[in-house]
Amino acid sequence: MRFYLLILFLLSIGGSVFTQTIPGLPYSISKKVLQTTDFLIMPSVDAEKEITKNEQAEITSREKIQQYGKALDVNIDVLKAAKIDTLPNGELVYQLGISCQNAVSINIVFDRFQLKMGSRLYVVGATTNRYIGAYTSLNNSNAQVLGTELVEDSKVIIELIEPKENWGTSSLHLGSVIHGYRSLEALIKRSFNNSGNCNIDVNCPQGKGYEIQRNSVAMLINSTGGFCTGTLLNTTTGPIKPYVLSAYHCGTNPASWIFRFRWESPNEGVDCGTSKPSQDGPKERSITGASLVASYKTTDFILCELNAAPAPEWEVAYAGWDKSGNIPQTGTSIHHPEADIKKISLDFKPVVAEAFNKGEPRNHWRSNWDQGITESGSSGSPLFDHKHRVVGQLHGGDSDCISKFMTDYYAKFSESWKGGGSPETRLSDWLDPTATKMEFVDGTSNSKYDPFLTYNATNLSGNLCSDTVKPYVIIINGGTDTLKSIRVRYAYDTGAFTDITWNGKLALYETDTLHLPAMKLDKGTHVFTATLLADSDKIDAEITNNSVSCTFKILQNPQKYYLELQLDTEGDDNVWYLTDSTNKIWYKGGPYLQTIGKPMKIQQTFCLEPNCFTFSMYDFSGDGMYVNDSNVGSYSIKDESNKVVAQLLPENAKFAASYTKKFCYISNVEEVDFENQIRLFPNPSNLDVFHITAENSSIRNLEIYTIAGQLISSYAVNAYEFEVPISQLQAGMYYVRIIGASSETTKPFVRY
Repeated sequence: MRFYLLILFLLSIGGSVFTQTIPGLPYSISKKVLQTTDFLIMPSVDAEKEITKNEQAEITSREKIQQYGKALDVNIDVLKAAKIDTLPNGELVYQLGISCQNAVSINIVFDRFQLKMGSRLYVVGATTNRYIGAYTSLNNSNAQVLGTELVEDSKVIIELIEPKENWGTSSLHLGSVIHGYRSLEALIKRSFNNSGNCNIDVNCPQGKGYEIQRNSVAMLINSTGGFCTGTLLNTTTGPIKPYVLSAYHCGTNPASWIFRFRWESPNEGVDCGTSKPSQDGPKERSITGASLVASYKTTDFILCELNAAPAPEWEVAYAGWDKSGNIPQTGTSIHHPEADIKKISLDFKPVVAEAFNKGEPRNHWRSNWDQGITESGSSGSPLFDHKHRVVGQLHGGDSDCISKFMTDYYAKFSESWKGGGSPETRLSDWLDPTATKMEFVDGTSNSKYDPFLTYNATNLSGNLCSDTVKPYVIIINGGTDTLKSIRVRYAYDTGAFTDITWNGKLALYETDTLHLPAMKLDKGTHVFTATLLADSDKIDAEITNNSVSCTFKILQNPQKYYLELQLDTEGDDNVWYLTDSTNKIWYKGGPYLQTIGKPMKIQQTFCLEPNCFTFSMYDFSGDGMYVNDSNVGSYSIKDESNKVVAQLLPENAKFAASYTKKFCYISNVEEVDFENQIRLFPNPSNLDVFHITAENSSIRNLEIYTIAGQLISSYAVNAYEFEVPISQLQAGMYYVRIIGASSETTKPFVRY
């Protein structure tokens, strides 16, 4: 039995869990360097011709790979071909522009990839400011190959940042550029809701009981411009290695492939075979790259080993299989049709042994669907039998939402087991490494006892305003046996451990929350540790995943600020960062979901200590937070006294790619050299407004006087900068009094 423990604090910070990249902004977006204007022009691609060729090939072969682009071979040493900038801190920034005329997306395959410690690699959309990365030395592999996710743009910039101590020591060679040519709707929206209306989301009622199988299936993005589906498989010795089964016709060089796990609609947002759109799910759970283990064209299989095991937080599973060749009494497939969110198809009848495309007799299973179908992008997906074990992978077929033919063909697992008679062409050596000759194995969550402890590390880190913490744990039963009791041992810092017992009744994937006693702690940084204690009379299959810890900080002299963010319906285009005067990221958010009808509204509390902050909003599409006049975004940040310190008004929503506002939190701290921080412009001015800014201090109030000392107007500012209306002033000289937290200065101003 396996169960999970999620630990969260009452006050937490959102963020990504585990990805193949680390957070951070490319320097060409954060404006530390100017974006290059030099681009290598790639050969043109006739999209209509390529799509027609793909469709004809699919009709002829009946295979169901979804082709989204064309791979263009290149031979470029990035470090030699790129434009280079040197920053004051000694960092080198390499920029290499790539242009694919009329492409709707671009992704990159590096056939030589080896980054030194501290180096960071991004791929940036030159016109949209969408980007992926940073890739680092953590992405190095034995194959020295890396494939990137898709960037929705026709121009991209490969940006490499190298620290001074590692100048020129990384190896980065560009092997191919994939020109994406599928439609904007199908590709920029990641083919979300692009499959046929008769498809059924995997979390619909039809998918109940297939949770283990659902969690083992992944979407594949290959290095030649295609989408497929694959399955993590268990072995007779347990899931020691992350083996993925897919189709031979999807490709046999997975070194630069992307494997996306757990992309599925939540229970409350599913489409169960209607025209209703599915609700989007998380897409950041991806692994880059794998090594080929075995393949066999006759039974159309490929088995590869991922470069890294999926993170425990993703709650993936390793599917069981059956090599007996016995006729499955039912057939079920879980897949990504048209590269869409995960779907399920069901055949309630026994499947039939047949040949596919006049191949070898009876080496495929034919399924005739009762509910759901498969489409391009479903190739390689598993066929589960009536006992929920893999018995084949999709080779091809004829099913679609409008056809009277609902048949698909899955190459038999039993035939691939023996394959071509050698380890490189069969499954047996890898899935039964000790030659147990077992006929079948079940999925990983069928183990009798496997306690498991995990959490979202980002949700547990961060800053707290209160010195009293109130943690709670969420207990999830990931096993097939009912969970009735479990002990949790926890501690703060190096203090004594406390044991607490949870009692209840949880079926598979059910959850319960256990609140821990409140604890008052000193100001500063602390570590919270929790351990899951297995029953003494049970053998724990894996003890290395039973403990977690998290670090948090109780701030000195904190104050709360409150963000209210009103998105437009294209929230998937928006991300934001709250940074301090040293460019340290305190909080971040987005991208959010694209919605139909009512846009999302986000509320978040910031816990800050004295500093000056910048709130930066980015829009990947470059059209700001604006869809139309009745569909615009805005935000406000207020302090504890309900004063607005930063805001985006609806009339300013068309800000293109980025919009920044600054504010300061100063608590009885003397401003340093306040007078010289003040900038007033334009001065003189004949405009209706002038601007006043303070570099590192907050302006509390502002007053305008005549040269005779008469007060004309005053303003409460509480921000870094302020736009002062002066249309009512006559031509002449005036004095502006600028008041900070504990300092003030007076500046002359001329209106003409």
